[in-house]
Amino acid sequence: MESSDAALAQEPRLVIAFHEEFDPEKGGTSDSRLRALLLGIPVWLTPGPDPDHGLWLSSDQFPEHRAAQLQRQLDRTPRSPPRPAPGTGTL
Repeated sequence: MESSDAALAQEPRLVIAFHEEFDPEKGGTSDSRLRALLLGIPVWLTPGPDPDHGLWLSSDQFPEHRAAQLQRQLDRTPRSPPRPAPGTGTL
């Protein structure tokens, strides 16, 4: 998903996914959540509007072939250098 790739390029510290019928076997929302996990970004999945009810996703919840395929794509994608922590950068 192009929009999720752009969002992940912003290097979020956490992804919260609201999805009532999340299926790790399918693409779409599943792909973007798996991409986040492969980038080392924690993903909290909530099946409804209340973010207090949910579960932490892990890459081992996804089919191995999908994780491998997305990892290959990520390995071919150039990444920008890491951003400095707030207050530690130079002017």
